[in-house]
Amino acid sequence: MLSEAKLTGSQPSLHNRRLHEAVRHVSHYWFPINRQLFGRIKHGLGDGAYDLDIDFLISELKADFALFTYCVREIALYAKREGRAFAQKTSPVEMLQSAGLARIKEVLLVDERRISGHAFESSSDLQMLRIKEAVVSASTAETIAQASKIDPALGYTSGLMRQLGLALIAWNYPTVYRRVIFSLKSNKGKGIDLALSETLGFSPEVLGAALAHEWKLPAVMAVTLGAEGLVDDDVRAVGATLRKLCEVGEALARANCPEHYPTAAADWNKARTEIERYLGFEGLRVIQARVSENCQSYRALMPEVFRQVHELDAEAKFHGAQDESLFGSNPYIKGLATILRNQLRELYGDIEKGLVSKDTVRRLVKDIVPLAGFSGGLIYTLDPASASLMPRTKIGHVELRESAALALRDYTAGHDPVRAASQCTAPVIESGYGNHGELLVIAGVLGEKQRIGVLYLECALDDLDQSHELALSAFKAIRQTLNDCLGLQ
Repeated sequence: MLSEAKLTGSQPSLHNRRLHEAVRHVSHYWFPINRQLFGRIKHGLGDGAYDLDIDFLISELKADFALFTYCVREIALYAKREGRAFAQKTSPVEMLQSAGLARIKEVLLVDERRISGHAFESSSDLQMLRIKEAVVSASTAETIAQASKIDPALGYTSGLMRQLGLALIAWNYPTVYRRVIFSLKSNKGKGIDLALSETLGFSPEVLGAALAHEWKLPAVMAVTLGAEGLVDDDVRAVGATLRKLCEVGEALARANCPEHYPTAAADWNKARTEIERYLGFEGLRVIQARVSENCQSYRALMPEVFRQVHELDAEAKFHGAQDESLFGSNPYIKGLATILRNQLRELYGDIEKGLVSKDTVRRLVKDIVPLAGFSGGLIYTLDPASASLMPRTKIGHVELRESAALALRDYTAGHDPVRAASQCTAPVIESGYGNHGELLVIAGVLGEKQRIGVLYLECALDDLDQSHELALSAFKAIRQTLNDCLGLQ
């Protein structure tokens, strides 16, 4: 268990009056639950919907930050009163599982005002930001934990528990919280934990550790929350690993709020490096999907507030000045992998300086197109005299078509994706089989107001390891870049 020694010395102890009062105050008022979800859960408990599946109930609870942590608190306090101790490595989910359905039902079948006196409807934007950041942080830890062969539920719940102190301060000391958040801009070397500590006499992390001690949480949670007593080495190692994964998620959450966190650029560099190390270049996209999934219950409650919480685009926010540039006006770039976005950013740098040349187009088709996962393709240009599309540039290895002129008015010929694309605004998507398996084919017209040709690309589905939607997004980004290279509208 968490030893009180960790909370003494340079950190405020539990005997510190202000911290002691804060623990009692925040435990009484908590922070707002999703009343819509809570009502559904109570109805399900009454109807026996969870009688044979306690894990389904726990998954519902995990969708509400306040409700989940409230249940963990109550189950921990029940065990404390009964003189029972959890094993050192017990996760929050395992705590609920071991408590059983009857005990969880007892915890939940109460008036919602007993859980929290706060409501989302009367919450400020800054307070709602806390929930958004918690979901991003926890979802990132969950995703990286899964890739690291750690129980993803442990990663997610650890991420939530580490956000608990901040959430409780945001709702129960709102004036202080608001003042500190806005002061960060003029105190660039000071993080939010230090700034709150100087004002309140305790930091969010210390508050979280104090709660862990008060509830007698399992040791692995105490270590993850930043406090530990005499624990086994393997428990300390697991807790330290979870703490590191959570810190990546916390950095990513701050990076996406540069308007509030002056450390956002440094946070982004840290988060991006770690995410790509654990998850590869598509890692951010995977995390975005997980955030969107974990945010569903909040989005159902307050769709306008949570509609865009899963759009993690820190780089675009750092380069706000470029939003009015060609790079910023290419709407398809922000969904690409980091390495691909960086390559396109460099290319657009030359375009915007007026350094467009054959070499610029060559860099696009030789370096960037393969990096996006396309194995081959052709760039056709329109020859008005012969009413034909002429293949001008070959890209990589093309398997499904010959590099030959294509008559636009050849009514005896069958369907052709390139010919079809020249007459459409949206890209044409088809599939076929090459020498090494199935290929996805995408063709799209070059120029909208002045149609001058067609871009045709192929990609091996097995090599891409991604959906048609991802391939189409990459195609659209490349086609728009080519349009910008050629000065087409």
